[in-house]
Amino acid sequence: MKAKLSLLLAFVFGLIHPSPARPPTDPKGGLSELEVSVTEPSPYLDWAKKAFDTALTGVVGEQKASPRSAVSKSGQVVLWGNLFQVKDCYAVVELMAQSDVESENYGVAFAEWKDGIWQLRQLWKIPTFWRPEGWRESEPGSLPTTPATTPFELSDLGGGATPELIVAGETDRSFQDHYLLRFSQKTKMLNLVASAMSRPEVVGSYVRLYFKSPRRAIYEEWQFFKWKGDDLQPVASWHDEVGYGQNDPTFAEGERIKEGGKSETTRVQYGTGLEYNGDGYELTRDQKPFGKMRVTWKDPKNLNSMNSDEIEKAWLFEKITGLPRRFYPMLEKTKSVPKLEHVASVSVEGNAESARMFTSKP
Repeated sequence: MKAKLSLLLAFVFGLIHPSPARPPTDPKGGLSELEVSVTEPSPYLDWAKKAFDTALTGVVGEQKASPRSAVSKSGQVVLWGNLFQVKDCYAVVELMAQSDVESENYGVAFAEWKDGIWQLRQLWKIPTFWRPEGWRESEPGSLPTTPATTPFELSDLGGGATPELIVAGETDRSFQDHYLLRFSQKTKMLNLVASAMSRPEVVGSYVRLYFKSPRRAIYEEWQFFKWKGDDLQPVASWHDEVGYGQNDPTFAEGERIKEGGKSETTRVQYGTGLEYNGDGYELTRDQKPFGKMRVTWKDPKNLNSMNSDEIEKAWLFEKITGLPRRFYPMLEKTKSVPKLEHVASVSVEGNAESARMFTSKP
């Protein structure tokens, strides 16, 4: 695991210097502020109701109808039908400004077809961004990330009998925000449970969210969650970071969430000084010294001929997070690689618990 640390990196949305803070493992962090009351009067609600009525003009609900979508004459996408397999008819509506005067207004609405009309149930101030399939940008390179082809997607992310709703949000440089909403069969409402900087994915029995550093190629982070009712509960996370400034550390860091919600964070940082020539690392556990590690390759030629960074990090990922190393994200982009235990040995000094944790016996 040398200083190349696989960050694919052409990064995003606001510069933090010299070292960015990690995204929170609370997937809801700040999301409640996006929901707008549909009962308390406000200028935004007045605008949203008009955009809502315009988008749904001519759209007739039907109980048990299969989900369908259309673009209204005003350019807003409507997804409606038996969206959540509960026999009732719902709609998700893209709200867009229709003039320069309204340019600061945008949002997503959730409605129910009842008593022959669409009734507004919920409203979020979420900006949507999409381009139809086959679209080509007029100025190549202005959108390095190919945007979603629709603002709304129903997908089974393992939350239960009903699909989840994914909303494609704003795009900036090399990422697109995505918002994850879960339908509650108890309340018949949508819960905004998470957001991430790419489409949420299912990995094994986990939901994985992705984050990256603003603009400069500094870090990538993957967070793993499990469903608990209609909410996501954190299980583990993995963070790769390349020091931005001369004195900023380059490291990998994993977090494991134990029963009761207590977390344990272990950092593997490149060492400094002559004694760290090669694959030598300083370890910390919850910001306290946790020993020193050295990885010794059985055949030194493999250090450069194999993808040694990812072999080592996949092993570290498993040891630190407690998740199977096949879930290490960067392995998805490489062909099959050998296990570290078969090509190298690991020694740890300075901490007995760390030595037990990082044993490399096959």
